Amino acid sequence: MSTALSSASASMGGSIDGNEEVPLVIDTGGFFGMWIPRSLASSMVMRELEDTQPVGMGAGPGGQTVYRAGIHELTVGDYTIGDVLTAISMLNYGDKDPGFGLIGNHLLRRYDVTLDVKRGFLHLETP
Repeated sequence: MSTALSSASASMGGSIDGNEEVPLVIDTGGFFGMWIPRSLASSMVMRELEDTQPVGMGAGPGGQTVYRAGIHELTVGDYTIGDVLTAISMLNYGDKDPGFGLIGNHLLRRYDVTLDVKRGFLHLETP
């Protein structure tokens, strides 16, 4: 599978569970499937996992508080990826809200990944 990236960065648009497309950034060092800020999560209906306890995550003392949720489908271009574990940040970013989500290595590890930023493509192949 290949999908176009924005020029000069590892970002693209994706639809989460059929909702409006949101900007997504590839984070190969991110220890999660997906990460999204509360502002994006509140505009979507996400299925909650049985374990709704917050999990600590991030850098610094105590990390940031995130909740886990499941996404049925992440659609990027013509491709759909199912069952994506997602971390939802509970920080209130105010006017500094990032307004984008991150795709981390727990999702990327399902595939052999080629990130061709120069040509503007992300290639995912099932191993």
